[in-house]
Amino acid sequence: MPSIVKVPLPYKEAVLPFRAFADYFDFNSFFNYRTLSKAYPCANGYESNHFGVVQAMFRKQAPKLEASKFNTNQQIRWFLDRLPLKADSVVLDMNCGTGIVSRHLAPHVKSVHGTDISRHLVEYAKTRPIDNVEITRAESSELPFEDSTFDIVFSRLSFNHISHRLDVINEMRRVCKPGGYIALLDRIVPADLDDFTVLRMEYIEGTRDASHVYFMSPAEMLRLFQENSIEVQNKELTVVHEPFEEYLAQTNVIQADRAAISQYVYGNLVAPDADQDQTTGFYPHLVDDVITLTHHLAFVGGLNPTEKPTPQQQKE
Repeated sequence: MPSIVKVPLPYKEAVLPFRAFADYFDFNSFFNYRTLSKAYPCANGYESNHFGVVQAMFRKQAPKLEASKFNTNQQIRWFLDRLPLKADSVVLDMNCGTGIVSRHLAPHVKSVHGTDISRHLVEYAKTRPIDNVEITRAESSELPFEDSTFDIVFSRLSFNHISHRLDVINEMRRVCKPGGYIALLDRIVPADLDDFTVLRMEYIEGTRDASHVYFMSPAEMLRLFQENSIEVQNKELTVVHEPFEEYLAQTNVIQADRAAISQYVYGNLVAPDADQDQTTGFYPHLVDDVITLTHHLAFVGGLNPTEKPTPQQQKE
């Protein structure tokens, strides 16, 4: 796959030349963020560059992520209630972001280890230390842990940013104990959308967030488990409602992109007609005169197989 060059985001404030230089290489990081993943040819140039995009996109997001509608106490509790937590559980929160879920989880288990590729989010998470929570910077297909380390391994709201998903699932299996629990929660494409609406949904999200790869459907999430011999124990759907302005503010969308996204969202709000290209997959509606989006999420959880992935499976 050919490499894709990203350009730096426009700035709303003055920055030191070094900061601008660093951000440039966050976006164009062909050599800064290599992966050992076998999923990409040509020295993994595309995936390495994508890691840089993730770095740059999440550089200033930590406080907004903490305050996000996805991270309310109610939403985090909904997720944790679906995990088989025990007092002696050792848990991996993969792609932990600011560590907000790890902090909620800590009182209920023996220990929590959080990992994330973003140095900015890891630094932020470490400003809120808890005795039994350890945060480490790591790429999700190259975790710095021994085989069969964790009773529970989960990733929450991260897989739409990941391209090499098979490698990541294999790594989750590797570090999870045989018979341990593996879980994913992620934003999804609702099952009833037509193909053109899915394309508009992907366009909107990709325009808002350059680190977005693509959304899975509930069926695709389920197949990811089934095809990797993870015995599915639970599958559930839920929704999160988010004001449209908060959705845009999360990534500091520039004016031209804001106008392009708004065109679709406003059209969908006024006249949601698929034949007129006015559906988005975000189901915009008014709540107290505030334009609000609906995000659909799927939870899938299951038991890790007793046999670990073979080298051939990892390569494939």
